[in-house]
Amino acid sequence: AMGCVVAMAVRMDELRAKWESDGEEPFAIRCGLHSGEVVAGNVGLAGKKMEYTVIGDTVNLASRLEGTAKYYGITYLVGEATYSSARDICRYRELDKIRVVGKQLPVTIYEPQVGAGALSGSELERFDSALQLYRMRRWDEARSIFQKLAIALPQDKPTQLYIERCDYFIEH
Repeated sequence: AMGCVVAMAVRMDELRAKWESDGEEPFAIRCGLHSGEVVAGNVGLAGKKMEYTVIGDTVNLASRLEGTAKYYGITYLVGEATYSSARDICRYRELDKIRVVGKQLPVTIYEPQVGAGALSGSELERFDSALQLYRMRRWDEARSIFQKLAIALPQDKPTQLYIERCDYFIEH
């Protein structure tokens, strides 16, 4: 599945370049990916509405990750089970720990670094350093690093979100 995400990112970069050169409006995609057990098969009532689908906690979390990607302004978002299973496919940026509806424990979420928007190794290291400071409640130090990253990455919404969070915690 992560190999597919990498292939999708490469192909979308090619299509965006083509659409831009043709003067066409490009569109965007998002993907939430989580790994685990699912129930797969025909669901429904025979003769009425029957369709092949997958159901279960893994599917629900993947769907929530797709929606969460929009909040962070990113294209691809994976849960920790996928990250653990596919670390060698690409680099990842740890984004946050979120708590989804119906779950007690938070889930660590990661952004695969694929396609044209991938961060460099040094940008990933700086983001991770700032994230660690943020988690230690060292808001001023974290904000300083996030602010420097924002200059280098003005379109990076996760960096902007963490600056806003730091500002809030500094003030309150």
